[in-house]
Amino acid sequence: MKKTAVSQDARTENLQRHQSRCSVCWHPLRKEIEDCWVAGNTASGIARAYGVTRHALYRHCCAVRLVSSRPRNVRSKSDVRMPTGSEFLAALRKVDEEKTPNMPLFSELMSEAELQAFARDLSRRLVGT
Repeated sequence: MKKTAVSQDARTENLQRHQSRCSVCWHPLRKEIEDCWVAGNTASGIARAYGVTRHALYRHCCAVRLVSSRPRNVRSKSDVRMPTGSEFLAALRKVDEEKTPNMPLFSELMSEAELQAFARDLSRRLVGT
């Protein structure tokens, strides 16, 4: 199916139709809602905070072309948890167990004491960041 170019008049007409029915457009805090969207806040959180539906929020953001201004990855740094040194060490051991071809085993490269020291050092470094 080939996309056809939409004239400016048709876009204006569609936007006017949208604005006449949209609960976000009519909301007294519309600008704040749009700012929250662009900042990357979750649709559910915005909908709850401002008393609109997620569906209306998505429809509004598509109609006024805010979708492209939203960050692709909306996860914040606080949502991402760094692994502990022990977890990292467990992952290394799992790689050892899978015996990946052409890759030396970590247990062959480091002794158990060196692996434990590495895990402690890694934990200290991760906590410091």
